[in-house]
Amino acid sequence: MTKSGSSETALAQLLKRRGPAAQSLIVTLFGDCVSQHGGSLWLGSLIKLLALFSINERLTRTSVYRLVQDDWLAVKRIGRRSYYRFTAHGRREYERTAARVYSSTRPVWDGTWTLAILHDVSGAVRETLRTSLGWIGFGQLAPGVFARPSPERQGLTDLIEELALERQVLVMDARAESTSISELANGRWHLPELATRYRRFLNDFERLSQQLSPGLDPQTSFVVRTMLIHEFRRILLTDPDLPDSLLPEDWPGHAAAELTKALYTKVGERSTRYVVQALESEVGALPEPDAAFFGRFGRSNGR
Repeated sequence: MTKSGSSETALAQLLKRRGPAAQSLIVTLFGDCVSQHGGSLWLGSLIKLLALFSINERLTRTSVYRLVQDDWLAVKRIGRRSYYRFTAHGRREYERTAARVYSSTRPVWDGTWTLAILHDVSGAVRETLRTSLGWIGFGQLAPGVFARPSPERQGLTDLIEELALERQVLVMDARAESTSISELANGRWHLPELATRYRRFLNDFERLSQQLSPGLDPQTSFVVRTMLIHEFRRILLTDPDLPDSLLPEDWPGHAAAELTKALYTKVGERSTRYVVQALESEVGALPEPDAAFFGRFGRSNGR
């Protein structure tokens, strides 16, 4: 079997094992790709994209409809065609995790925790807040108490303002004096289960990376890039982003982040050829990627 054939086989096996859910994959596509190429995508192009992941047209249409209903996507109709882009809400929600997905460094922790204490928050709003807190690195320390090992508050402030919960969420700094905080983190944030997910990710994508041919075609490069970011993002949605001092030794999340950076750099630029050649927006072919795309993972001048 040629190297190219080996690449295709490995990718096909990965797609079969992972089987990405349509709605979640669409969010990844808009966040990782469409947002960097003008922001708008024709439904026909989206159907073409999801077909690469064995998702049929009917499921694509249903998933897009639900994302519009949930205020993740907005639709613009021109003649008989429909074009989609992130809503302001959808863009903010994706960017909350994206800051961690595409980061190249880990900040040094000074021992300060930021606490978000909920009072009189219930129902759907509480669930939305709980989910979004997880996406910006907050873990649930106790019922109604969420903590993040960092004094940085901007993401939390934006979230609280967006949900109009200024009077219902108490925010404060804290420092843990107990030496058992590592044990608490290990249990409260389910670190063994999270480590298992990272190791599975490493097993899948290390194998795929080793089998990729040097001349991988743009379309296959795009599928690899999308699956990589989709799976890494899904893990980060449940990762509280604890500092190294609270993590077990040889934490697999670090290796997963390095692998993501290396493989994305390997296929990222080539994948953009497929995007600009094969996809359409309301103004025609998708444009070349924004400058922000080339700055992901701390790359210099996109190279």
